[in-house]
Amino acid sequence: MSFTTSNSEISGITIAVPKKKIVNPNKSKADINFIKHTGVKSLYSNAQLNTSTLCINAAEKLIKKLRWNKNKIGFLIFVSQTRDHILPLTSCKIQKQLKLSEQILVLDLPMGCTGFVNGLYLSFLLSKNLKKNGLLLCGDVVSKLIEKKDTKLKSLFGDCASAVGIKFNSKSKDINTFDFGTDGGGFEDLIYKSSGLNSHLDKNYLKMNGAKIFEFALNKVPEQIKKLLKTRKKQLDEIRYIIFHQANKFLIKNLVAKIGLDKKKILYSIDKYGNTNSASIPLTIFHHCNKVKNKNILISGFGVGLTWSSALIKINKLKINKIIKI
Repeated sequence: MSFTTSNSEISGITIAVPKKKIVNPNKSKADINFIKHTGVKSLYSNAQLNTSTLCINAAEKLIKKLRWNKNKIGFLIFVSQTRDHILPLTSCKIQKQLKLSEQILVLDLPMGCTGFVNGLYLSFLLSKNLKKNGLLLCGDVVSKLIEKKDTKLKSLFGDCASAVGIKFNSKSKDINTFDFGTDGGGFEDLIYKSSGLNSHLDKNYLKMNGAKIFEFALNKVPEQIKKLLKTRKKQLDEIRYIIFHQANKFLIKNLVAKIGLDKKKILYSIDKYGNTNSASIPLTIFHHCNKVKNKNILISGFGVGLTWSSALIKINKLKINKIIKI
């Protein structure tokens, strides 16, 4: 399904990560092959942190940078697979700690790899309809879900949160186009087998069928991107940069080859931060902010669900802070 939005834009991004930096070893042949395959040289991790802590710190800095009046922020969307609680909404907790107005719409969106793209679409819609600015907070402390002896996943997934300012701009003529896909038939290919209510019965950990995720992404993402370009009547050479969900470098390189993209247009952040789930796309925009300012870019998320979401968006002026380490 393809949809368009207007009169809303990304005005700023702030990133927060744990202080603890983990550098992947590169001594053995297996170490070198892992880094070559995934692209992950280092990441940040701290299973003791709550996702809300990272998001709140990022949001506070962002609001200050944008010089926004907290009482005029109209909505807050919190995208995470590691929410602080099943209930109440973690977004309610964040609203209170940020001291935002009680006259605000808050939502939790429990999504991962496609969470930023889906959350951005909802944010743009809310901003236009409410005629207000809002916050899109994406983050995960996925280290909470990984078994200690699972060295591969521990070396792939990083903890991170992003705070994205969504600005209502009635004068903007930019059109943003989104496309979404879902196939619940592959829900077990990336899963944490716990409702959060039965943790006293079983100790579950994150499980991933990498081969299935790879196959799914190569089948669905190229089709969606071609459809998106056709909808907007755009050619690939009109898109200045492309940012994929930072799943792993091998998968991204295969997507680039299959779609026929220019390698120079592909932006990465996975080498320094690992796979940061819903935060991976805004983190990559942040990391390359000087390149993407005033540019048309393509963003694409894919994975857990199984879901795949892509968008053609215009990035205008961005206000950013230095990365926060907690």
